[in-house]
Amino acid sequence: MKIFVALAVLAASVSPAFGAAVKLNIIQVCDDAGSNCAPVNLNQTFTDKIWAQTGTTFNYSSITQLNSTAYLNPTQTEANSLIDSYFGTGRALFAYDVWFVNSFSGVPGLRGLGALGGDGVVISSSSAAVDTLAHELGHNFGQDHTAASVLDASRYLMASGSIRSIPTGTGDVAPDGLQLDRLNAIVPEVTVDMIGATPFQSSDFFDVKYLSGAATDLGLSSLTINLAPANAFFDITNAAPGRSGSPFAYGRLSGVTAQDIAISGLTDGSSLLRMDFATDSFTAGDALSFGLDMDLFSNVDGFGATADELRESEVTLTFENGYSVAGDLSTLILSSQFDPNRNLDIITSRRGDPIAANVVPSPSTTSLLGLGLAMLGGFRLRFARSIT
Repeated sequence: MKIFVALAVLAASVSPAFGAAVKLNIIQVCDDAGSNCAPVNLNQTFTDKIWAQTGTTFNYSSITQLNSTAYLNPTQTEANSLIDSYFGTGRALFAYDVWFVNSFSGVPGLRGLGALGGDGVVISSSSAAVDTLAHELGHNFGQDHTAASVLDASRYLMASGSIRSIPTGTGDVAPDGLQLDRLNAIVPEVTVDMIGATPFQSSDFFDVKYLSGAATDLGLSSLTINLAPANAFFDITNAAPGRSGSPFAYGRLSGVTAQDIAISGLTDGSSLLRMDFATDSFTAGDALSFGLDMDLFSNVDGFGATADELRESEVTLTFENGYSVAGDLSTLILSSQFDPNRNLDIITSRRGDPIAANVVPSPSTTSLLGLGLAMLGGFRLRFARSIT
């Protein structure tokens, strides 16, 4: 029997949120004595104009002071611990938390860190650009980096710091002047839904739909599914680590053909599957479903992991104009529709601008738990992966 998302949940997941007001909780880090505080510069005129492109407005809180010498000039690990924190670091409910520190120890050129699809950014007062806060908030809202291959990629807010053109005045912020820090005007709406009870011997466990009228001239470029946060892997044959798998199979293809899709990662034990679509092959009105066996590393050959066990799996959708959004399947469905408030108070260790051994540092950017679901309205914990 198939499991379907309740209509109320589905509606909440895909509702447009243009014109939304977003609350920011501003936290100034000082030393233990409450002095030598990091300067707070919100670059509010830039931040407001940049996000006005989506109709998003901000309510800036009064400044909360956090007296902590350890966090005044944090290493990346310490900055990450701020974003991962639950209590005692100045956090506020129903707001995105913004910490201002002097600089990042060990990575002095790093301007900011932001949770990808979660709550919290850390801004370096000494090196932040005028659009750093706006960029890191984009990661909080679920937006990944604009691909460098996109035409005029340097003009987009979500381009990585190594290629992004920084405006010198608000007159050059889109739609004016040089039209820098652009946000994609077209917001496509693709949903990825887990509808099967188990992926074992299934050809329709994942259901992917490009909703009609969402962005009729914009194709989906790629779809990536990462099982690592769910501690799971693809088991497509009878080879180790699983000895009783089922292969990849399409259930339906509507408006797209199998020849339009190049698939990578189809190996036993892999946790990462990527589907690349030919240009303009998957557009508004198209749909596909597919399935393949997936097992938990803690329950190999257990007739497939259930949809509930795969909730922490992460999906990344990238479109032909470079717009990219990432999130998990914790409500059994992911929608690419832009909603800046959907990640309020969600703690995640995923970062939009990571500095890690296998990632080249970017010089310009690189739920609350324990309060109870009844109180917080269904906050959830998301786990880590590295986004480049």
